[in-house]
Amino acid sequence: MAAEDTYPLDASLSESIVHVVASTSAITMVLTGNYLNWDLPEGSPNTCQDASDNTGADDVGVEARDYSPYLYMIMALATVLSTIFVIFMSPKMKRSNEDHVTRGK
Repeated sequence: MAAEDTYPLDASLSESIVHVVASTSAITMVLTGNYLNWDLPEGSPNTCQDASDNTGADDVGVEARDYSPYLYMIMALATVLSTIFVIFMSPKMKRSNEDHVTRGK
C-alpha cells in the first residue's frame, strides 16, 4: 500500500518512512510505559526481593507494579488507529494503473 501511495517516487522511500515511524513509536511507548502503572495493593503476594541478601531481611530490590494502564493505552491506540486507517485509507493504485496504461490494457 505504501509503495502505491508514493508511486512516482521509489518504493524504498515509503518503506523507510514506515520504519522511522515504527521506531519512533516504539521508543515513545517504552518511555511512557515506565510512568503508566499502578502500585500494587498492600499485602500483595507479588514482591521482588534481592536474592543476594541471605540475612532474612525483607528488603525489596525491585518494586512490583501493575502495568494495566499501559496495556489499556496500547489497546485504545490500536483501536483508534485501526479505525482511522479503515475509514480514511482508500488509496488509488497509481503504480498498477500506470502499468495498465503503459501496456494498453
